[in-house]
Amino acid sequence: MKYYLRALIVGATALRLFQAEPVIAADPGVLAESSETFLSSLGVNTHLSQGYSPVAYLAPLRYLGVRNIRDSERNLAGLVLVHNETGVLVDLLGDNLESILSVAKALAKSHALLAVEGPNEPNNWQITHLGKRGGGKDSWLPVAELQRDLYQAVKSDPDLKEIPVFNVSEGGAETDNVGLQFLVVPSGGKHAYA
Repeated sequence: MKYYLRALIVGATALRLFQAEPVIAADPGVLAESSETFLSSLGVNTHLSQGYSPVAYLAPLRYLGVRNIRDSERNLAGLVLVHNETGVLVDLLGDNLESILSVAKALAKSHALLAVEGPNEPNNWQITHLGKRGGGKDSWLPVAELQRDLYQAVKSDPDLKEIPVFNVSEGGAETDNVGLQFLVVPSGGKHAYA
């Protein structure tokens, strides 16, 4: 009897929940995004440039349905293969300006380029640009100069000028204020947290 009564109370509570007034969104004018838009907003890091097989990525990328991948420039053939087989676009990152630009142009010709990005985690892996080593616990000036030069090179290239340039990853680890982020917000400056 005790269990029957408990089930009856739970059932009655559930019935009341289902009979409650429908919940109306605060702004009924906001529509849900399509699955195409949602999937186009996602991407995954791949490691083709670290020697992983491009073919091994095909089935997982098709299954996930994501539209973007992020990798560096050391396996152009693999990046083009993955794009041709799955339709994904590539966010190309790296710390060698000439190499990034060369591969970016090839990916753009293949209609596989999503964006060009600065160095990956220079807080963990220092870079060398214009003969100066930077990142890690040292000055990030070479990182900022590489990012500046990458942006200028992409935007001045007729084949790449419409391609977005993403900032370096881990900019929050910058040890000195060289323009990648504000360590101290300038007087009168605005930022997202003000």
